[in-house]
Amino acid sequence: MKWRCVSDYFKYCEGEPDYGKKPVELGAGEYLAMGTCKLSPKTCGRCQTFTEQLKGMSFPTSAYKVVRGRLVRRKVDD
Repeated sequence: MKWRCVSDYFKYCEGEPDYGKKPVELGAGEYLAMGTCKLSPKTCGRCQTFTEQLKGMSFPTSAYKVVRGRLVRRKVDD
């Protein structure tokens, strides 16, 4: 599960945040909100950007590529 940084909503946490105040569950186990973190996002070392969260993940590649303005099917390497 990916965690949002509690102190900076535009960043992510590498693991579960160290909660100062536990978050409240909104809905039936759907969403946690209104918690606080003991650590500062600038100094905790676990705060990551969106691209750092995606590092190391593989994404599907397209079966087609563009060659000289035309869409061409990629060759399958056996």
